[in-house]
Amino acid sequence: AELDGAVPAAKAQERFEAMQAVLRGLTLEAQPTLYYFLSADTICAVVFVLNDRRQVPPLVEAPVPAPKGAGLHAIRLADFGVSLEPEIEYDWFVQLKAQPGDPGPAAFSGAQVRRVPPPAGLEAELARAGASRAERLGAHSLWYDSFAALSQAMDAAPANAALRAQLGLDDPVWQRYFRW
Repeated sequence: AELDGAVPAAKAQERFEAMQAVLRGLTLEAQPTLYYFLSADTICAVVFVLNDRRQVPPLVEAPVPAPKGAGLHAIRLADFGVSLEPEIEYDWFVQLKAQPGDPGPAAFSGAQVRRVPPPAGLEAELARAGASRAERLGAHSLWYDSFAALSQAMDAAPANAALRAQLGLDDPVWQRYFRW
Protein backbone atom coordinates (compact mmCIF):
# COMPACT_ATOMS: atom_id res chain seq x y z
CA ALA A 1 0.00 0.00 0.00
CA GLU A 2 1.15 3.52 -0.74
CA LEU A 3 1.92 5.75 2.22
CA ASP A 4 0.64 9.27 2.62
CA GLY A 5 2.89 11.82 4.31
CA ALA A 6 6.31 10.93 5.66
CA VAL A 7 8.15 7.83 4.50
CA PRO A 8 9.64 5.73 7.31
CA ALA A 9 13.07 4.21 6.80
CA ALA A 10 11.64 0.77 6.03
CA LYS A 11 9.89 2.11 2.90
CA ALA A 12 12.51 4.69 1.90
CA GLN A 13 14.33 2.57 -0.71
CA GLU A 14 11.21 2.29 -2.87
CA ARG A 15 10.77 6.05 -3.05
CA PHE A 16 14.26 7.46 -3.35
CA GLU A 17 16.64 7.80 -6.29
CA ALA A 18 19.60 9.77 -7.58
CA MET A 19 18.84 11.31 -10.97
CA GLN A 20 21.33 9.96 -13.49
CA ALA A 21 21.98 9.12 -17.09
CA VAL A 22 21.58 5.51 -18.21
CA LEU A 23 25.34 5.06 -18.34
CA ARG A 24 27.61 7.73 -16.87
CA GLY A 25 26.49 11.32 -16.57
CA LEU A 26 28.63 13.93 -18.28
CA THR A 27 28.97 17.62 -17.45
CA LEU A 28 30.91 20.64 -18.67
CA GLU A 29 30.75 22.20 -15.21
CA ALA A 30 33.45 22.08 -12.54
CA GLN A 31 30.69 22.45 -9.93
CA PRO A 32 27.54 20.94 -11.42
CA THR A 33 24.20 20.62 -9.73
CA LEU A 34 23.22 17.03 -8.94
CA TYR A 35 19.62 15.98 -8.35
CA TYR A 36 17.83 13.35 -6.33
CA PHE A 37 14.15 12.49 -6.17
CA LEU A 38 11.83 11.67 -3.27
CA SER A 39 8.33 10.52 -4.19
CA ALA A 40 7.00 11.36 -0.72
CA ASP A 41 7.94 13.39 2.33
CA THR A 42 10.47 11.75 4.63
CA ILE A 43 11.47 12.09 8.25
CA CYS A 44 14.97 10.81 7.46
CA ALA A 45 18.08 13.00 7.36
CA VAL A 46 19.82 13.21 3.96
CA VAL A 47 23.60 12.84 3.61
CA PHE A 48 25.55 13.59 0.41
CA VAL A 49 28.74 11.67 -0.43
CA LEU A 50 31.12 12.47 -3.30
CA ASN A 51 33.90 9.97 -4.02
CA ASP A 52 36.96 10.43 -6.21
CA ARG A 53 37.82 6.86 -7.20
CA ARG A 54 41.53 7.65 -6.89
CA GLN A 55 41.45 8.37 -3.17
CA VAL A 56 39.97 7.60 0.22
CA PRO A 57 38.27 9.19 2.19
CA PRO A 58 35.38 10.80 0.24
CA LEU A 59 35.79 14.36 -0.99
CA VAL A 60 32.49 15.19 0.68
CA GLU A 61 30.40 13.38 3.26
CA ALA A 62 27.99 15.89 4.72
CA PRO A 63 24.33 16.42 5.54
CA VAL A 64 22.27 18.41 3.09
CA PRO A 65 19.39 20.70 4.06
CA ALA A 66 16.29 18.71 4.92
CA PRO A 67 14.09 18.24 1.86
CA LYS A 68 10.97 20.39 1.74
CA GLY A 69 8.97 17.35 0.70
CA ALA A 70 8.44 15.07 -2.23
CA GLY A 71 9.97 15.95 -5.60
CA LEU A 72 13.35 16.84 -7.07
CA HIS A 73 16.04 18.20 -4.79
CA ALA A 74 19.27 19.87 -5.89
CA ILE A 75 22.77 19.39 -4.51
CA ARG A 76 25.14 22.12 -5.68
CA LEU A 77 28.79 21.16 -5.50
CA ALA A 78 29.65 24.85 -5.05
CA ASP A 79 27.87 24.71 -1.68
CA PHE A 80 30.50 22.18 -0.56
CA GLY A 81 33.51 24.04 -2.02
CA VAL A 82 34.59 21.17 -4.28
CA SER A 83 35.21 21.09 -8.02
CA LEU A 84 35.41 18.17 -10.42
CA GLU A 85 38.67 17.69 -12.25
CA PRO A 86 38.41 17.15 -16.01
CA GLU A 87 38.17 13.56 -17.25
CA ILE A 88 37.94 12.02 -13.77
CA GLU A 89 35.12 9.65 -12.88
CA TYR A 90 33.33 10.45 -9.62
CA ASP A 91 30.70 8.49 -7.74
CA TRP A 92 28.09 10.35 -5.76
CA PHE A 93 25.45 9.13 -3.36
CA VAL A 94 22.57 10.43 -1.35
CA GLN A 95 21.75 8.50 1.79
CA LEU A 96 18.67 8.57 3.96
CA LYS A 97 19.59 8.15 7.61
CA ALA A 98 16.80 6.71 9.77
CA GLN A 99 18.04 8.28 13.01
CA PRO A 100 20.72 10.90 13.64
CA GLY A 101 23.91 9.04 14.49
CA ASP A 102 22.91 5.77 12.76
CA PRO A 103 26.08 4.27 11.30
CA GLY A 104 24.47 2.99 8.11
CA PRO A 105 21.93 4.44 5.70
CA ALA A 106 18.27 3.43 5.74
CA ALA A 107 18.46 3.77 1.96
CA PHE A 108 20.86 5.14 -0.58
CA SER A 109 21.05 5.83 -4.26
CA GLY A 110 24.02 6.80 -6.34
CA ALA A 111 25.28 7.76 -9.75
CA GLN A 112 28.44 8.69 -11.60
CA VAL A 113 29.55 12.03 -12.99
CA ARG A 114 32.46 12.96 -15.24
CA ARG A 115 33.52 16.46 -16.29
CA VAL A 116 34.39 16.68 -19.99
CA PRO A 117 35.54 19.43 -22.37
CA PRO A 118 32.90 21.09 -24.57
CA PRO A 119 32.21 19.25 -27.83
CA ALA A 120 33.17 21.06 -31.02
CA GLY A 121 30.39 23.34 -32.26
CA LEU A 122 28.34 23.32 -29.04
CA GLU A 123 28.76 27.05 -28.38
CA ALA A 124 27.41 27.90 -31.83
CA GLU A 125 24.48 25.52 -31.39
CA LEU A 126 23.54 27.11 -28.07
CA ALA A 127 23.75 30.62 -29.56
CA ARG A 128 21.35 29.78 -32.40
CA ALA A 129 17.97 31.45 -32.02
CA GLY A 130 15.26 29.08 -30.87
CA ALA A 131 17.64 26.41 -29.68
CA SER A 132 16.51 24.73 -26.48
CA ARG A 133 19.52 24.70 -24.17
CA ALA A 134 18.38 21.48 -22.48
CA GLU A 135 17.81 19.79 -25.83
CA ARG A 136 21.17 20.81 -27.31
CA LEU A 137 23.12 19.79 -24.21
CA GLY A 138 21.26 16.48 -24.14
CA ALA A 139 22.05 15.86 -27.81
CA HIS A 140 25.74 15.95 -26.82
CA SER A 141 25.18 13.52 -23.89
CA LEU A 142 25.81 16.28 -21.33
CA TRP A 143 23.19 14.79 -19.06
CA TYR A 144 23.74 16.80 -15.87
CA ASP A 145 23.89 20.11 -17.75
CA SER A 146 20.80 19.23 -19.79
CA PHE A 147 18.86 18.26 -16.67
CA ALA A 148 19.94 21.46 -14.89
CA ALA A 149 18.80 23.56 -17.87
CA LEU A 150 15.48 21.71 -17.91
CA SER A 151 15.01 22.21 -14.17
CA GLN A 152 15.88 25.93 -14.40
CA ALA A 153 13.43 26.43 -17.28
CA MET A 154 10.63 24.79 -15.31
CA ASP A 155 11.49 26.71 -12.13
CA ALA A 156 11.27 29.97 -14.10
CA ALA A 157 7.84 29.14 -15.60
CA PRO A 158 6.21 26.21 -13.79
CA ALA A 159 2.74 26.87 -15.19
CA ASN A 160 3.87 27.34 -18.81
CA ALA A 161 2.10 24.50 -20.67
CA ALA A 162 3.72 25.49 -23.99
CA LEU A 163 7.18 25.19 -22.44
CA ARG A 164 6.30 21.79 -20.95
CA ALA A 165 5.15 20.60 -24.37
CA GLN A 166 8.27 22.01 -26.12
CA LEU A 167 10.52 20.23 -23.62
CA GLY A 168 8.52 16.99 -23.85
CA LEU A 169 7.53 17.17 -20.18
CA ASP A 170 3.89 16.26 -20.77
CA ASP A 171 5.05 12.66 -21.04
CA PRO A 172 3.84 10.80 -17.90
CA VAL A 173 7.42 9.72 -17.17
CA TRP A 174 8.37 13.34 -16.39
CA GLN A 175 5.21 14.08 -14.43
CA ARG A 176 6.60 11.82 -11.71
CA TYR A 177 9.47 14.27 -11.13
CA PHE A 178 8.05 17.70 -11.86
CA ARG A 179 4.98 18.98 -10.02
CA TRP A 180 3.12 21.95 -11.47
